[in-house]
Amino acid sequence: MLKDELYKIRRLRLLNRLYERHNTVRDILDARLQMHRDITDKQEDGKIMLVESGRDCDGVRYWGRTHECAADWRSVIALTDRIAYWADGPFQLAIERPSALIKSGSRDLTLEAFENGHAHCLLD
Repeated sequence: MLKDELYKIRRLRLLNRLYERHNTVRDILDARLQMHRDITDKQEDGKIMLVESGRDCDGVRYWGRTHECAADWRSVIALTDRIAYWADGPFQLAIERPSALIKSGSRDLTLEAFENGHAHCLLD
């Protein structure tokens, strides 16, 4: 019986490697290369702007929060780490030109769900 369980675990690990190949070394390198391309394409006078969007712990969805930093990967990673340290929920960052006009705003998903009769789930 133990031998059968080990066999099943090995098969599941193999299937995971074959079909769910996310966060592999190649994916991470591709993402880092894309970040370098975005930095060089969108920098103006040695600066870039990171645009943050996400959701906080209270269910408020926000977008268009901007952060300006130097146009090198070390500054981008340091700023990303600082934002991640203080984040209350999931967030994402996009690299833009500092001269770009960014529309910002927020929605209180918790209040909207309560008003629409969905008191136990947030709908985005």
